[in-house]
Amino acid sequence: MKANIVENILKEWYDKYGEDNNRFNNVALNDIAINCASLTEAWFSRVNPEKVSFELNFYDKNADLESSLHGVTADNLPSTLFETLVSKSDQYSKVSLCSYSFDKGEKLTNVIGELDIS
Repeated sequence: MKANIVENILKEWYDKYGEDNNRFNNVALNDIAINCASLTEAWFSRVNPEKVSFELNFYDKNADLESSLHGVTADNLPSTLFETLVSKSDQYSKVSLCSYSFDKGEKLTNVIGELDIS
């Protein structure tokens, strides 16, 4: 895992929210960023990103699909996961990364990984 990924996640976060606007201390934020980067690396190592597209699905507290974010890549997923876990964990019960492609007009979806949020 690249250390600069974690640094970029944290810089983005602090630039957006400031250092005092958080319920987590700096050590916890660093650990969460490391986990988001590691999880992204593990999930994307399972697929060939040149053959499919990706979406991140967000499930509400009732475990119903609330929304999907299309255009997910290995570059933007770590910060998206981080943002979700740190500032939106009260809204969601789970996120899942799915690959998808189309065959004869039919969307084919494959769940690559899921993360339960408590």
